[in-house]
Amino acid sequence: MPTEHYIKFLEQVVTPKRLLHSLGVMKVMGELAEVYGLDKEKAQTIGILHDAGKDLSLTVQKQLVNDGNIEIRFECEKDYVYYLHGPVGSYFVQKELGIVDKLVLDAITTHTYCGNGENFNNPMCWCLRFSDILEPTRDWNKWKWLHTGVENLRNIVGSCSELVKSD
Repeated sequence: MPTEHYIKFLEQVVTPKRLLHSLGVMKVMGELAEVYGLDKEKAQTIGILHDAGKDLSLTVQKQLVNDGNIEIRFECEKDYVYYLHGPVGSYFVQKELGIVDKLVLDAITTHTYCGNGENFNNPMCWCLRFSDILEPTRDWNKWKWLHTGVENLRNIVGSCSELVKSD
């Protein structure tokens, strides 16, 4: 896996905080891949690249939406911070890094619940959605009601990873 290449790329396009988040998602994706018998290298690639387009300027975002013929199906998908960065990021890594693996691109697209392609319900896509929430640097303090649940989920994921390693 060309992780170093991806990290160097991300250092140019995301904030240091976002890079740290992406590294955390990559770690959790690797753990979940082991638990669910998924391709660990592919899972980690998805994890590290999932937010590659999130910190792009509004001008670049709009250009990628146009260039990538990204369809905005619902009003909420115009919200780049929460939804549109998935499809934009998918097109961005395809264009900039030459990523062509459909599952990698679909996972990045659908981690924000945009799109409804053939891989929307693929276990790898669901693992990314959960990894994005569970990664260790995620700060849930502003959502106190989620904090306990997230810690419990992190502990469960950690326990499952240890069980798989001991088999």
